[in-house]
Amino acid sequence: MIKYTKREMPDLDKVGSTKAYYKVDAVGLIDSERLVDYMANMGAGVSKAMAKAVLAQLSSTITHFLSIGYNVSIEGLGQVSLKIGPKKGREVEDIEDGGPKRNATSLEVTGINFRVDKHFLNEVNMACTLERGETKRLQKSPYSKEERLQKLKAYLTKHNNIDIQSYANMVKMTYSSAYRELEKFVADSASGISTKGRKHYKVYVLAKE
Repeated sequence: MIKYTKREMPDLDKVGSTKAYYKVDAVGLIDSERLVDYMANMGAGVSKAMAKAVLAQLSSTITHFLSIGYNVSIEGLGQVSLKIGPKKGREVEDIEDGGPKRNATSLEVTGINFRVDKHFLNEVNMACTLERGETKRLQKSPYSKEERLQKLKAYLTKHNNIDIQSYANMVKMTYSSAYRELEKFVADSASGISTKGRKHYKVYVLAKE
């Protein structure tokens, strides 16, 4: 039995109603040691040493082929591929001329993509029995908009800048709500808030008088 929760989505379009999405409440994490134990005890003639060796070899083999430009497909599981992007502190380049340009030395592997095999997905779906849990609402800030602005300004008088997540934590808002509010502050010249940087490396500062 798998318990899931229903969670509230932000009202991004400001239509006055919110939609729900669903999230599995995991009961824990199975590490590789426990996975090896389970494989060895399934009665398929696989020893713990063999199972551990296969997992280690699988990891290093996938690493090898990804590193020379291949995607790797594992039948019954899915396909693995690389995700690349600018190194930390480097801006994403604009597709148009005139923006910052990135060369190979400024890029790195930033993640691994995994596209699940449809048969595997169906097998997992057939094996699962779902049970509804609690409903979770979006976190609402206990402060008014004016109080949040004052807290932001007080913070920025002591610090050079603030990022979105830090502001969200400070005023107890979701990340997306905090981002939208900060952008509204920046758009309102009377707020005294400005911004530095671009896209993923944007921070918020006190506007210069």
